[in-house]
Amino acid sequence: MLNNNIVQRTLQRMKRFWIVLIIIPLLTASVAYIMAARVPVTYTAESEIMLGNFDDTTATNIGFLEEALNSPTVFQEDKILYKGEYGAYNAEQFASKLRVSTDRSHKTIILSLPGSNRDQIEESLTSFVDEFMEYSRSALDRKYDIYKEEVKAIKDIETEYEKVDKSKQISNIYESMSEMRPTLIKQPVEVSQTSNDPVQRAILGLLIGIMINIILLALPEIFRDEEKAQKE
Repeated sequence: MLNNNIVQRTLQRMKRFWIVLIIIPLLTASVAYIMAARVPVTYTAESEIMLGNFDDTTATNIGFLEEALNSPTVFQEDKILYKGEYGAYNAEQFASKLRVSTDRSHKTIILSLPGSNRDQIEESLTSFVDEFMEYSRSALDRKYDIYKEEVKAIKDIETEYEKVDKSKQISNIYESMSEMRPTLIKQPVEVSQTSNDPVQRAILGLLIGIMINIILLALPEIFRDEEKAQKE
């Protein structure tokens, strides 16, 4: 009987204030939509590069790369990277926007570039990744050349006494060369949009408005119970 009375009183309030109950969710949804629509859309271009398996003090040194790419003056001074323009950005502008993190367990560097122009940041980061890959390929080629020169130098030694040792040294070099792996693009440049969908915000605003309605309908019953408890 008590529950029936609560339901009846709630239905009466709904009939009495139905206009307000409709306006509140519409108002909260509209406000949420307008606020979301006014916020500029932002994008982030991201790429992952797995560093190669060859000994190089810069191209495969994840600690150095993390520090150097986050401190672009190192690369600018040494002219290793940041040499020219990357899409709409010059080297200095690009370096100031680039964000670098690492996954050391997989020897991977993660590059991200935020911006308000989707095509611009995609083109810029792609240009940088291409340059980095070319830089890494050159470092690998130099390593191969060094090994080849070492093999040639060993073969040129004509001493019979060192014949066995020469064979072992050459075998070790070839083994090292076979274990070398080039730097790879683990994830090509992809662009994601910051979650700021006005429609989603409007739906959230609508739900908030409905919750407000429920609270407004329930409050009289809460106060009624308190008053009844005080009288008793």
